Amino acid sequence: MTSLILLAAGQSERFGPNNKLLANYHGQPLVCHTASRISEGWQGHKIAVTSNADIKQLLSQMGWHCVDNPDPQRGQASSLVLGVEEAQGDIVIALADMPDVSASHILSVSEAIKTSSAIMSLSGDILLPPAAFSEEHRDSLLALKGDTGAKSVFLKIKNRATVPLSSDQRRDIDNPTHLNAGFTS
Repeated sequence: MTSLILLAAGQSERFGPNNKLLANYHGQPLVCHTASRISEGWQGHKIAVTSNADIKQLLSQMGWHCVDNPDPQRGQASSLVLGVEEAQGDIVIALADMPDVSASHILSVSEAIKTSSAIMSLSGDILLPPAAFSEEHRDSLLALKGDTGAKSVFLKIKNRATVPLSSDQRRDIDNPTHLNAGFTS
């Protein structure tokens, strides 16, 4: 079994006073849009790490197993570690503020883990999530600290590969102007 981990506990510091994951995106909260999009057709365990009660409730209603990060100020690694602790088998990691990643990309990353023990998405020359790790790298992921992401583990692995991520899927939402950037209906 492969576990899909959605990191949704960020501080939204560049977004302003409101939590960006609750901002309206295509008629629903951003986090719901992303969670629904990436999990379409997903057959494995779905884990969301959040620090917000509203997000936890929304994702729970969508069938995600939610894990609370009581101290997200410790950085992205704190959320990643909490998700990995709950995971079963291989792990796919996605970010809740990347709403344009498709389910087919998630499935491609998940499928690629069968031939390489670590996968990252590649857009142009940029390595970025979603990423996947075979179960053998669990301890390395659990050892992460601070604002260090899974990329630091990926770069140390010899049996690694990338899956192309189209430029229209790599956008992340960091501030309110990003919500409508590139939006077409």
